[in-house]
Amino acid sequence: MKFKSLLPLVLVLAVLLGLVYFQKSRRPEIPISKQVGLVPLIPEGIASTDIKKLELYNGAKPEEKLVLAWDQSTEKWRVTNHFNAPVDKEKIDKFITSLTKLKGEFRSEAAADADLESYGLTDAKAFHVQGYKADATEPAFRVLVGKAPSYDTIFMRSADNKNVYVESKNLKQDAGVTGDEEPPSPMPGAPPAPPKPATAPEATPWVDKNVLKIAKDDIQKIELSTPDKKMLFELREKKVDPAKPEAEKKDETKPETPAAEGEKKPEPKVEHEWALASGGFEPTFKQPGLDTLVRKFDALTATDIVDPATKAKWGLDNPAFKCTLTVKGKDQPVVLEGGRPDPAGDGYLRVASNKEDVVYKVNSFTFEQVFPKGTDLFNLPALTVDSKTIDKIDITAPEGHLVLTKSGEEWTVTEPVADLKPQTSSLQSIAAALSSWKPTDYADSADGKGLEAPTRKITFTAGAGVTHTIVLGADSKNFAGAYAKLDESPKVLAMSKSDITRIFIKPQDAYQRAILDADEAAITSVDIKRDKDPFALAKEGEAWKLTIAGAPAESNKEAIESFLSSLTSMQASDVLFGKTELDVPAEATLTFKDKDGKECSLAFSPEKDGKRQFKVSDKKEIFQVESATAQTVLPGADTLKKKDDAAAKPDAVKAATPGPDGKVEPATTPVVIPAPAAPGAPVTITPAPAAPAPAAPAPAAPAAPAPAAPAPAAPAPAGLLLQRLLLQRLLLQRLLLQRLRHQRLRHQRPRHQRLRPRRLQLRLQQPRRLRPQRPSRNVVGHVQTWLGVWRRMDARTPSLHFRGIPR
Repeated sequence: MKFKSLLPLVLVLAVLLGLVYFQKSRRPEIPISKQVGLVPLIPEGIASTDIKKLELYNGAKPEEKLVLAWDQSTEKWRVTNHFNAPVDKEKIDKFITSLTKLKGEFRSEAAADADLESYGLTDAKAFHVQGYKADATEPAFRVLVGKAPSYDTIFMRSADNKNVYVESKNLKQDAGVTGDEEPPSPMPGAPPAPPKPATAPEATPWVDKNVLKIAKDDIQKIELSTPDKKMLFELREKKVDPAKPEAEKKDETKPETPAAEGEKKPEPKVEHEWALASGGFEPTFKQPGLDTLVRKFDALTATDIVDPATKAKWGLDNPAFKCTLTVKGKDQPVVLEGGRPDPAGDGYLRVASNKEDVVYKVNSFTFEQVFPKGTDLFNLPALTVDSKTIDKIDITAPEGHLVLTKSGEEWTVTEPVADLKPQTSSLQSIAAALSSWKPTDYADSADGKGLEAPTRKITFTAGAGVTHTIVLGADSKNFAGAYAKLDESPKVLAMSKSDITRIFIKPQDAYQRAILDADEAAITSVDIKRDKDPFALAKEGEAWKLTIAGAPAESNKEAIESFLSSLTSMQASDVLFGKTELDVPAEATLTFKDKDGKECSLAFSPEKDGKRQFKVSDKKEIFQVESATAQTVLPGADTLKKKDDAAAKPDAVKAATPGPDGKVEPATTPVVIPAPAAPGAPVTITPAPAAPAPAAPAPAAPAAPAPAAPAPAAPAPAGLLLQRLLLQRLLLQRLLLQRLRHQRLRHQRPRHQRLRPRRLQLRLQQPRRLRPQRPSRNVVGHVQTWLGVWRRMDARTPSLHFRGIPR
């Protein structure tokens, strides 16, 4: 076809496209919110600047509401019922903006409160958000937030009507309220879970946790003061000659070359460096540690805000920690006070130079970054000894005196001596800790540190007579540990609590506390003598003979084996060194023999403070054990008896007995539910065999005639009806569990091996009213309509219909 013949068609197409463009340009563009039908949930005309107060609470607990109000004097939002703490500006602005833009998609119209129950939008179950204007006593709006059927949808409504809407903005989650009051659906046959208690909104997610924000380049001085030391760092100028090459800077002995006549010498470059002006462990310090301290003030944040009226509780009535920062461009220094009531716990900070009195709570890691330990800033003296050369350790502590010696590669306990095996791993750990011990902190002075009369001391020798000594004094006031001195140095150091626990062990922890060196399978007899419930066990072949108070009884083999296992593996909780006899006479004595004829006995004293002392016949020491552990080796005789099968099965078969009318009732047989079949196998129920017909009664002797009365039809026994109902319920549970197994296996196995359910079918049914009545004429409206339908279908919980279940 020639181009001249196509030209008219091209012209007509261009004209049509121009008309379409002209028509669309004149047609007003409809917002997406109007096309979908979104409805504002707060009255129109309320701007974000009009809201001056918010109340957040769960409907079940309105007395636990959270109140956020605008403070005109300081121009800040505050949590009025949480110490008037300042609110995070970014969070409150974002929340109020979301409130003013709330527009929901219509879901349903509830005629009564019962219709709102499934959405969680009743006044008692919903989460309430009330907004007030300035100086108003009545809320300008009240929005109720209900359940969230999915992660991106939530049910909401306005308090003045019962129309339910679907929104994507979850105000409850934004307010820091997590969890759902509705418990999950229980498994078939399981008792229903108790409802979760309604959680009240907390103030912690709302408060402004920013303590300080000072750029590191603006800090010029840092003065630190802790309970046991002080130090001052300052930024000083350092002049550097830019004309001198780097190679010449390193070789300072090389003579300077005189400048040529008329040549101008360049001005020296000014740099800054940190210097220790006063205090400290030594003149030199760790620059990386100081850099970490300086950078910390660039974004110092807390975990919460506490009551400033109780400063003594936080250690801030007379603060022992203080950090003073000199900042460029500020006339007054920034003073940060700190308190730490628990040396191992959280800390509390207060910016004393601010007009506003706010006490911040920080975790222990952040507190120790603001007030660093000595090892973070200085090189403290430490031990560097080869642990293999340590051959003797002498430990003196309030718990007792412990002496360890090394023979070859094995450690032994020289004092106190006990007939037990040494705990080799603990002894090796002590030697390893001593060989590389480093102090954690230091103190400026030894006054009041308890080092003049130490209660804990450790001395060890390494190699050819090299001896080291560490003494401990009072507990440190800076962190969890104690003040210490190494050898004869006058410097006051500090040892961490973890090192103290690792090095200064109790004497009993140096031994293995497994008392009996006996094999469970080798024991042939056990005899327990006591005033109440004595018994004896004797092994005959593979069986056990049980005798209770002189009378034989049938034994339970599994229970006896468990008892013997507890006996041979029993460990003492403590070793009472120096004691050779029980404090009071024994209450029970346990004696056992093994196949070699070796006999051993244990004598137990009565219980005292939840513990019992006991003595072993072949050991000198007295041991102590928890009462619960003693109960496992001194069980009741009845626990070792074989249980009666008839008593364990109350639903045994009842014998056929004649009824009051002379007829013999059929014997009732208990319903036996078969074991669960393999997944995918059909469930088969085998009915109980019918009882045989009763035999004809023998002819009786003639008796006096009596008026005949029609015998009423005998109703089915109530027990049989109950058994049938129980059988149907158990069958339903079996089918449901089978379906769950199918679903789990289908996801766990490869696709070509996935199983398909056969006996039980699940069908998802959606209500008809969610189907679109008529698609829109244009493409945009058509897509939006279907998206709205699927969104509502996704938000609705589908109903389950089961097939194949017998009635």
